[in-house]
Amino acid sequence: MGKIRDALGPRAEIIASFEKRGQAPAACDFETDLLTAVGRRPMTAEDISLSLGRHRDEVLKALSSLRSRGRVRKAVHGGKTYFARARG
Repeated sequence: MGKIRDALGPRAEIIASFEKRGQAPAACDFETDLLTAVGRRPMTAEDISLSLGRHRDEVLKALSSLRSRGRVRKAVHGGKTYFARARG
């Protein structure tokens, strides 16, 4: 993986796979955690739910709020919906 990262350039980052964690207690700033996650790479709502330990409905609600404020963008690729941090 390191060789691939090197070939892609200095902005490339290796993202390890993750396992589902239990539901997280209330975070200080869930939206900040979500923005950090989708700032690293585009993620599906399911990916976000698993990585942050939050229920999918809670993730979708936060994504909707962030999209309405222009903080997150949505893109469909390969039949899946991904969310990424908005440019700019």
